[in-house]
Amino acid sequence: TYINYPSGMPYEYTDMAFGKGVTDYNIISIPLILNNNAISATLEEFGEYDIFKWRFWHYQTGGSIEYTEGLDNIETGQGYWLITKESQSFNTGAGHTTQVKKSDPFRIALSHGWNQIGNPYAFNLSWNDILQANQADIDKIQGSPLGYSSAGYQAVTTVSEYRGVFVRANQAVNLKIPVIKNNSINRTGFIYEADLPSPNIHSAEWKLGIHMKSGGLTSRLGAIGMSPIAEGGLDREDWYVAPRPSQYLEMNFSREEDSVKNFARDIVPTQKNFIWEF
Repeated sequence: TYINYPSGMPYEYTDMAFGKGVTDYNIISIPLILNNNAISATLEEFGEYDIFKWRFWHYQTGGSIEYTEGLDNIETGQGYWLITKESQSFNTGAGHTTQVKKSDPFRIALSHGWNQIGNPYAFNLSWNDILQANQADIDKIQGSPLGYSSAGYQAVTTVSEYRGVFVRANQAVNLKIPVIKNNSINRTGFIYEADLPSPNIHSAEWKLGIHMKSGGLTSRLGAIGMSPIAEGGLDREDWYVAPRPSQYLEMNFSREEDSVKNFARDIVPTQKNFIWEF
């Protein structure tokens, strides 16, 4: 079953940022299969494309694709960067919700590396529910999804309606998005992961979150720590450096023995001592 919206849906990203700086970037998604999915139709209210007034683009592994330069359509289940200098509302245009059921949910094809995906449904999704639906492929998914706000990237535990996130895959996988409306998370926007508590470095497992600020930029992804389940190289305890916006602030670890040189969070096997270089 599905719901038809012949007049479209008003876009309801209630805390959308407006401005011209990197802290005003948004990652949006459209939860409909649009009758006309051309960007020029969906964002018609924004007027003629002018990157000094508004800009729209999509990240693909290895780089970004800009509207008018290879990016023409909006696809359900994908996330898109949007920045607009002035406050602007819009209607999605006619379309219908995804035709899915619990036994056959929506799927998003993830490539190896970072993927900018979007919520395909008009309600908030629990990341834990998504992981539970993908237990057979859970080792192919690296770390937590990353949302973006004026505070920069932050790990999130929900994928909010009308929004997108970045997800990292260790190898190509079709990510199942369960049709589960979790009422406990559908009265709010993004729910961010809690900051790491102050660690007891004498315990077998500990993590120390490192937050950085410089000018108007913020980074909250960095961390060091130890864990008995960590491995010597990259594993599920570690996080990659996120895709870089035009201006960025990041913590960057590099270990010569690893093929991956850019870690934002580096958790090593439990041991008496270790020196992190970043």
